[in-house]
Amino acid sequence: MIKTLKGAEKKILLNMLDDYIDHIEKTNNKSLLARIYGIFTVKTNYFDPLDIIVMQNTSLLESKSNPKMIFDLKGSTVNRKEHLDTKFWKNSLNQKKILKDLNYLEISQDLNLLSMNIDDKETLEKILELDSKFLEMHKLMDYSLLLIIE
Repeated sequence: MIKTLKGAEKKILLNMLDDYIDHIEKTNNKSLLARIYGIFTVKTNYFDPLDIIVMQNTSLLESKSNPKMIFDLKGSTVNRKEHLDTKFWKNSLNQKKILKDLNYLEISQDLNLLSMNIDDKETLEKILELDSKFLEMHKLMDYSLLLIIE
């Protein structure tokens, strides 16, 4: 995925790059943070320089045609619900809207969305904790967990 960088984003990313690499190594490459493949400036004679980042696409799907639910989870309940007309999950898991934290809580009352053994749960919690501490250390607050259930 290619994303344009605005303002001070490039400087912030470059300043934290060594810590980012250390973090990825410390988590044995299990961090849930998107992998950064490169930060570049595109220069031409025709327009102003453009800073871009090349990073991992974190939404790899088995098949685009499979039914799926996508959640953008922030660990908050404030303004964290997407309005839905029906309880679609009673009939199909397919939903085009990006769902939020309160949607996840509502749907998980009817469906067992995440089922994992205790070791996997503890590993996931540890990785999320390490990722959160890394982001906090760099004063990066807007962190979401993109959860895709296919």
